[in-house]
Amino acid sequence: MKPRRIGWVINLFEKLTMTDKKQVTHLDKLGQELNIDNYVVGCHRNTLYICRILKINKVMIRIQDIRHNKYDEGGWLVYPDQTVKLSGEDATAYILKYA
Repeated sequence: MKPRRIGWVINLFEKLTMTDKKQVTHLDKLGQELNIDNYVVGCHRNTLYICRILKINKVMIRIQDIRHNKYDEGGWLVYPDQTVKLSGEDATAYILKYA
């Protein structure tokens, strides 16, 4: 009787489930640190939008327009250096008006 070869399945499962969950730090065009739920200006289809960061991946961030509709529920992926973090009184007033 041959030995069962399931060891590779267990090793693959361990590699997939025990990934190192390091905190990824992304910087915008001006060098400001980006975090989830920050507001940024991002470009999508040659139009600038004021967006909120939904998710941070290893390489890209997922942003969504603050005036989103049902067709863009998931937002879109952009590189962090293609965004600028919003801060200040004018940006806060605009966000409170349209969010």
